[in-house]
Amino acid sequence: MEVVAQRWFQFDRDFDTRSIHRLSLNLRSTDHMDIYGLGAIACCLMTAVKTNLDVQLEPPTDPSVSIFLSRLGFNDYFEAISSIPFDTTISSRQEEGNVIVRFTQINHANDVGNVQSLLESRLSRTGQARARNALIESLRELAANVFEHSHSSGFVAAVTQDLGRRHGHVDLVIGDAGQGLRASLSRKGSRVHPVTDHDAIDLAVEYGVSTTGDPGRGQGLASTLELVKELEGGVVVRSGGARHAFTASRSSELGHLERDASVPFVQGTLVLLRIPC
Repeated sequence: MEVVAQRWFQFDRDFDTRSIHRLSLNLRSTDHMDIYGLGAIACCLMTAVKTNLDVQLEPPTDPSVSIFLSRLGFNDYFEAISSIPFDTTISSRQEEGNVIVRFTQINHANDVGNVQSLLESRLSRTGQARARNALIESLRELAANVFEHSHSSGFVAAVTQDLGRRHGHVDLVIGDAGQGLRASLSRKGSRVHPVTDHDAIDLAVEYGVSTTGDPGRGQGLASTLELVKELEGGVVVRSGGARHAFTASRSSELGHLERDASVPFVQGTLVLLRIPC
């Protein structure tokens, strides 16, 4: 697995799966990164560590990117997962700024409770109770998916953009390096059997589709999409070799904004929520 970041880093363009014996991250040339791309790198890093791949890193040299990574705690997360130093041009830890939740491992319910407390306290001043509640409910649903279906630990992070302005929003990313949606939905005894990763995402966002047949199950991604629809936000779901983006207004059906023909395969599932706030 190899990432050679261009100036404006786009993970699905800059990632290459041809190297199967190592994870090589070359971030030197990038002068722009976003939380989705970092989440995808985190999925790759977890896979590499789990399968004992060699991890090689060339950190970014652009000071603004280094500050962004430091604020998000991505360098600390990287070092904690891989035991490899993540040296940047920044000599000290940066204040959070627009960061609500630094990159945080989630291994059990207590971790999710801590993240929930951060969301509640740091968004309490916005006065956007509906947005805050939607983020917290989505976090619970998606974290439950990580614990129950991925067979892997996960991570979560969140940032604000232009908070309090017309187009202000919160971006929250949650992911894992587990078996992915297709394998989870196709496990023994399941009532559904998606053929492709695209099929798996389509099934996962339908209410009541689960591996058990229990009508009270299978609502994690589906309920998250409904919450986002009410607030006119957006969701990106990436699993295996598929990536779907969803968006809608309250007056329209929630539909695909973008459905990639294919993206480089990454183990696990990654979800990005964008909630206006």
